Amino acid sequence: MKLRSLKKSLIDVRSIQTETTLRNLLQISDPKLFKKVLSARNLSHHSANIRLGDVFIALAGKTLHGARFIPTVINRAGAVIVTRAAVRKFCTHLAPSLRSKLIIVPSTQNIAADLSANFYNHPSRHLSVTAITGTNGKTSLTWILEQLSLALKLRTGIIGTISIHYKTALHAKQTSILTESINTTPHAIDLQHVLAVMHENAIDHVFLEASSHGLKEQRLAATDLKSAIFTNFSHDHLDYHSSVADYLRSKLMILELLQKSVHANKRFLISLRTLHALKLQSILAPYAYKDLQLGLLTSDTLAASTLNKNPHSLNKALYHHTKGAPATKPANYRRAPPFLPLINHSHHHLYSYSMRPLSKNKLSKAFFSKFSLNATALPRPPKNHPISTPPTQSFHKAITEFSKIFTQTTLTQPLKTSLDKTYANNNSSSHHMHSKKARLVYETQTNLIGAMNGENLGLALLELASISASRSPAPPLNLWKNLNRNFNKPCKTFAITGRMQTVIPQNPTVIIDYAHTPSALKEALLALKPYQTSDQPSHQPSMKSTQASSDPSVKPSARSTSTNKPIKNLYVVFGCGGDRDPSKRSQMGKIAYLLSDGVFLTSDNSRSEDPHAIIKDIEKGILPLLKKTSTPTLPQASYYKIIPNRRKAIYHVITTLEENAIILIAGKGHERYENLGGTPKPFNEVALIKKAYRSRQA
Repeated sequence: MKLRSLKKSLIDVRSIQTETTLRNLLQISDPKLFKKVLSARNLSHHSANIRLGDVFIALAGKTLHGARFIPTVINRAGAVIVTRAAVRKFCTHLAPSLRSKLIIVPSTQNIAADLSANFYNHPSRHLSVTAITGTNGKTSLTWILEQLSLALKLRTGIIGTISIHYKTALHAKQTSILTESINTTPHAIDLQHVLAVMHENAIDHVFLEASSHGLKEQRLAATDLKSAIFTNFSHDHLDYHSSVADYLRSKLMILELLQKSVHANKRFLISLRTLHALKLQSILAPYAYKDLQLGLLTSDTLAASTLNKNPHSLNKALYHHTKGAPATKPANYRRAPPFLPLINHSHHHLYSYSMRPLSKNKLSKAFFSKFSLNATALPRPPKNHPISTPPTQSFHKAITEFSKIFTQTTLTQPLKTSLDKTYANNNSSSHHMHSKKARLVYETQTNLIGAMNGENLGLALLELASISASRSPAPPLNLWKNLNRNFNKPCKTFAITGRMQTVIPQNPTVIIDYAHTPSALKEALLALKPYQTSDQPSHQPSMKSTQASSDPSVKPSARSTSTNKPIKNLYVVFGCGGDRDPSKRSQMGKIAYLLSDGVFLTSDNSRSEDPHAIIKDIEKGILPLLKKTSTPTLPQASYYKIIPNRRKAIYHVITTLEENAIILIAGKGHERYENLGGTPKPFNEVALIKKAYRSRQA
């Protein structure tokens, strides 16, 4: 990861307290050596990045220890930070003059975050940093936030899976890309350097993807957050995390970061669906202190059913109360409303969204949706209703209890029941609030499709309203006017690379998505369902080549359909990654088979595993369904086909399927490589799709 050095003026303004912290972390007694540290412009754990006078910190990597490179960099480095054990192992042959540059600490790993934050003068304290965590939707949400913020003339930075960059205007010709993105959340040292560069370039807001790996490994430990958004939680990364509880606990570490942050008026945004699904009410209670605002978003249908039954139920759901609570208020007690008062500061509101599919837009020929955001005034909680703080162990106990429920209901419960319910909800004709109190605050047409993207857009608007409120003492009514003026034109699109991205708009329609988890694949397929003209296939998928349909690898199902309605069949091409959690493979196979009209199984970064073995694992979710018949609301795939070579699979579906087909190619999204046998090789899926389409047209 290569980054440019900072201007000297930025790190010359360190406070006495910061310099004292640096001295204590490094335990330096030599004033000359400490002066070299203070005068350096760059701190890095990448030997290739070290320039004359920089500071190199030797960290242990997965395969190599950074101390191996000390003989290479020490002539250029002003100082080298290393552990005593590494010195004995790698630096015994250094000349005395070079050994004088060594700063020996007990653990380089433990001080990396604090060291880099102090070295760069705590850049996150001068920025408004929003961290987004969750299993799915992090990248989409950060890019939506970026484009909305730029529309309001805010200088914005992005740190995430696809890119690390900043922009100063929505239609700026050039994006300032700081470095390539290797991990979703960069290492602590790289992260602080990136934040420092953004601060140096007068960026207002930074939207940061916080992965469970990054949170667990303390990469954000010294980052002061202004806000955090929790998108959703589902099955993923169990090859890295020891259990579902460990995965959830890592995600929720973002609350601890918020609590430690020096910023005032911090906020935590979450959807009501995720809040209830994870049973987070008791977990959030200890964090409900006066400086933390909780913001909720829900769908119109859920809000309507909840509010019509009992308008006070949402307050009861949020406020944690135990009998026999002490008469004295706990230290973190607050009487502030549990919802962000964004529109009218004298009331608190529940914000709800609707996402309705529209037919293809005449100008772009892409799939579009109509998005609406509504605000519903809620009754205030009782004045004498205290928030009691559960014991510390309750936090971990609640997570553990949830993980048991999650494992039983999500991982082992028959998928068909939950999919039936979800499919019905997504295709309901009733998308509007039934509550008379609801007020429309924003409406637009967008090329984002599906309930998940509706939730992402809603959360982005809540965060933007919060930012607007923090910048002006007046209620942010102008926010909605500005958005309606700057971001409410037909065909206004969100360009999110590899996230439900339309590559070929028609004949056939080809969409790529990064979906590589069961829940993400399900959401992607459900998002495309409304754009079919019927819920049932009218025939076995028609192939341009008769030989393709008679291929012995095609596995027909026992189901037969007979309807003359025209249909756009929905096909999915996907595989599963090697050296990753194998338990999700059969689930993804099951989801693909139940929600599509044809499944093409292929490879997707098999790494050191055999692609055929991975496909066998995926088939375990499909084979038990072959003898079952479909339900009226949940059609099963007519067949599935195995094409292990991903290039051939993509070429096959685009050149042979019928013209009115909808094809989802899932798994790679923005990636520009394919890892086979442990070696990444160039693989541009978009270019490959376009090449196959040209062959079809010829």
